Amino acid sequence: MKDEYTTFDTATDGGFKATPPGIYPAHVSSFDSNNWKDSIVFNLSFKLADDVKEVQVPTGEQNGDGQFHTNKDDSGETINESGGFLAGRTYRSQGVWFTPSPGEGNGWKNRKYRDTFTNLNVEFPTNTVDGKNIEQLAEVEESDVIGQPCLVKVANEQYEKDGEKKTTARVVQIYRWTEGSRLSAEEVGADS
Repeated sequence: MKDEYTTFDTATDGGFKATPPGIYPAHVSSFDSNNWKDSIVFNLSFKLADDVKEVQVPTGEQNGDGQFHTNKDDSGETINESGGFLAGRTYRSQGVWFTPSPGEGNGWKNRKYRDTFTNLNVEFPTNTVDGKNIEQLAEVEESDVIGQPCLVKVANEQYEKDGEKKTTARVVQIYRWTEGSRLSAEEVGADS
């Protein structure tokens, strides 16, 4: 080894840090929809909010198996840090399907659609039918959701591409963030 040295501080020179699975404050940053047979599939992306700095996340890394492995101290406790390094990162969601005419007994197909967009502060109108308040689901548009605050559950998903197993962090659940404020399309970097 040569006698010339440089320094490397893992606290500041560590480069990219893997995203620990967890629930984080975010805003909708992109919206896309496509028709598929008798349904519409919505694909959303979420930008993690600056408020993620207040969230304590486990330290760790992804190794060859693609899973996030947490660091532990000598007593076996998880070592946490501020989630500030996650602020501004963007994650895609799983597709959200809407079936406008589900047919008799198949209304359950729209449950995830209703729950997802209700958690994004979309208010569907209600009508009274036979003495019951029934929500009237309509097709959500980009202007309804861009910049809306939410809490997103980010998890590692495995998939196969070209015969190779890969892992990606993806939004798998969306919750209402009651303390969050809606941002403009410019603030979330939306392409609209």
